[in-house]
Amino acid sequence: AMAVYPPIPEPIAKKVKYAVIGGSGVTVAGEERFSLETSLGKLINISFLDDAKNVVFVNRHLCTKAGDDGQATYAPPHEVDFHLIILGLKTLNVKGIVAIGSTGTLQPEKAPVG
Repeated sequence: AMAVYPPIPEPIAKKVKYAVIGGSGVTVAGEERFSLETSLGKLINISFLDDAKNVVFVNRHLCTKAGDDGQATYAPPHEVDFHLIILGLKTLNVKGIVAIGSTGTLQPEKAPVG
């Protein structure tokens, strides 16, 4: 059976690139999704924002935790493995990161979050 998220091919992994880290309010519909094994675990659901694969995208809530079926599952803020994300991006030769985030709300009935 094919892996849910196949490993990023080595030539793509080695080239210099940039990254965007999104959150629960940011989704990207990239067709190809990849994984990367690191010393801290497996980074999953990695996609690219461009055809040349120069800009990596990871959703911090959907890249460090998988269900029994191997699919990415939602990690709430206190379960996001930021060390794994940063090590993964460093391993992918990322030289610059833009991270998009929000603080949420104390009044979810007025401003729904997530």
